[in-house]
Amino acid sequence: MPVEFLTDEQAARYGAFAGAPSRVELERFFFLDDADRALIESKRRPHNRLGFAVMLTCVRFLGVFPEDPVGVPTQVVDYLAEQLGIEDASVLKAYGERENTRLVHMRELRQVLGYRDFAEVEGELREWVDARAWTTGDGPKTLFDAAASWLREGRVLLPGVSRLARLVASAREAANQRLWETLSQMLSVGQRAVLDSLLQVPPGARVSELDRLRRGPVRVSGPAMTRALERAAEIAALGVGELDVSAVPPRRWPSCRGTGSTARPRCCGGTPTRGGWRRCWPRRCT
Repeated sequence: MPVEFLTDEQAARYGAFAGAPSRVELERFFFLDDADRALIESKRRPHNRLGFAVMLTCVRFLGVFPEDPVGVPTQVVDYLAEQLGIEDASVLKAYGERENTRLVHMRELRQVLGYRDFAEVEGELREWVDARAWTTGDGPKTLFDAAASWLREGRVLLPGVSRLARLVASAREAANQRLWETLSQMLSVGQRAVLDSLLQVPPGARVSELDRLRRGPVRVSGPAMTRALERAAEIAALGVGELDVSAVPPRRWPSCRGTGSTARPRCCGGTPTRGGWRRCWPRRCT
């Protein structure tokens, strides 16, 4: 399953800091309430209290525990140190000297805060992404960010970026295939034959009948209006205007219409012609 849809920026900020958090983000994710302080104050030494606070707030913001607490933005460390009354935030360096301490704190936080592994919710997330892809037609980048937000809000530790990207790509492909199958089942045998014939390029022509019908008038004139009316009559004569399409979510129709005569089909690779990409009908996709 291809997952090349992620941009370098999107992959880089997944489960990591993309620069320093804003003031709003600091106050939302890194503010220590009474419950946070009760957990932190059980740690005796300043570097352990500050390190524990970094682990607690970073998993809340990023969805993962930082592998190197010392490497988080200084704005985060300073903000936490100020709340804890630790004057020298550089004591955090001592926290990274013992890896076992970080692992113990991770286990404690997972238990106390109720964080779960991705494997526990993978099936539930797949259903959620499939439902969103079906109803909205969102692209893979948007779905990926939405899935990551869903995991963070549900207190689920983020998986590897490739694993989540593959889940999003496969769920979206399944939703798209369901769309084309739904559309195909609405058509009778005769209607399918008529629509299939539109994909053919007539002898001596450069584009298919479908591309010709897709092109509207480009001038405002009497002859152009006449051709537009003739074109509308041709389309009406296809006999598909009375189909009940209520089973297709309204937001999916833009993806069904495409974006122009050179738009590449969403259902499969399509066939290139001199006039652009020749569209395929659902039952031709594999």
